[in-house]
Amino acid sequence: MKMIKKLFAFIICGGLLINCGRMPIYVNAQENNDLYLSEALDQIDESMLEPIEATIECMGFHSINEFVSGIRSSYLEQYRTQMVDLNDDGSCDSADAQIILQFILGNYQYGGIDLHGHLFGDLNDLDIDSNYIVDNTDVVIYMQFYVATLAGVIQNFTPIHHAQVSASENYERQNFYLDRTYKKCDLTSTGTIDTSSITTYALPWTVNSASLFEEMQSNTMRDRTLNPVFPSSCTSVVQLTGSGSGFIVGEHTIATAAHCIYNTVTESFVPVKIRIYDENMNLEEEIIPKSLHVPYEYSNYVAGNSTAPRSNYDYGLITVDDTIDLSDYGVFQLGAAAHDLMITSCPVSDCGFAIINNQLNRYQTQGNIVYWPSQMIDYNEYPFTIAFDVTPISGCSGAPIFTTIGDNSGGNSVPETVLGIVYGGAYGYGTGIRIMPTVLRFYYQNTNI
Repeated sequence: MKMIKKLFAFIICGGLLINCGRMPIYVNAQENNDLYLSEALDQIDESMLEPIEATIECMGFHSINEFVSGIRSSYLEQYRTQMVDLNDDGSCDSADAQIILQFILGNYQYGGIDLHGHLFGDLNDLDIDSNYIVDNTDVVIYMQFYVATLAGVIQNFTPIHHAQVSASENYERQNFYLDRTYKKCDLTSTGTIDTSSITTYALPWTVNSASLFEEMQSNTMRDRTLNPVFPSSCTSVVQLTGSGSGFIVGEHTIATAAHCIYNTVTESFVPVKIRIYDENMNLEEEIIPKSLHVPYEYSNYVAGNSTAPRSNYDYGLITVDDTIDLSDYGVFQLGAAAHDLMITSCPVSDCGFAIINNQLNRYQTQGNIVYWPSQMIDYNEYPFTIAFDVTPISGCSGAPIFTTIGDNSGGNSVPETVLGIVYGGAYGYGTGIRIMPTVLRFYYQNTNI
């Protein structure tokens, strides 16, 4: 697999740069009564190492020594009260970490009725670093904590039971896991739409099986693991001909808004081309897509016959030929925002391409998430929409809405986790599709691409 591997929690000089969804925080361990996890690995029984190594390989690490490098017990202790027994088996181990990982990959429905007859499914259970975002950082921390308990670095640990949710709170979770149908078309070598190739396909959710852990270890699953890499040239955001943007989410996959690749007036796919520019807006490469995908409900929407607005389906997918590897241009990480993040003023950015003074330019704005449930519920949009207090300009549709690590004001920030895809503006705000498990499944578990 050519996907570039990257460490999610950046380890620097024995201190850990923690991914908190806001600003980086250096945690330096106290020298007294503190242990390096790497120095205690020999305390772990060899029979326990196989599932550990399989899980960390899914996350892009080459060895367990690399995975725990620089990690000290004092750093891990702060997560003691966040370690939830996700599968309700009485322990926190690699199986629980895999639940978070497969949730992020759109392959696991978290929630239901537990062994005590209680309803559960709060995404905060999966949010180990307490930033209200479920992403790869949470998997890394969970596994590091588990390894620390096996090595004796963390002692006297009692797993936390998952939170109960009320029936009303379960409304959001029920809308996370939706069976959806999609429409697909192929493009010819000259970039025209091959109308004979237009087909529909379903992406249903299946019941979590007992053999899920074994399925998680397959090479196919590992190849879909996302490892965010961002070169200084900002090439991970692409421009689509016809005024639109997209962003790279895999070796051969680009995420965008559905209306950038499907014309609802002519009811037809748009034969876009992918243009990749460097930091000086020099064209590096122009690519003809292999296929275009949009939700069927978007392409065949009939006003008055649907309980949800068309905007709920305004997300799309573009693939390129298997001989083209997009990962060298940078890959974004997708994550899911818990409900608590949607009611905060979490700083986010969006980055796309726009015509400014009659010239194409890369355009980036910073704002804060805005909670506007009264409008969204009226239009059956909640919990599908993410809103922020910046109105995107024309051309930014299809751009990522993401959190950053670093100082936005100083221009030193780097993208962290994509929480949404820009589709327009409403009520004076920028709006986009909120990344939820149904959307994650579309990008990461789509066997039709």
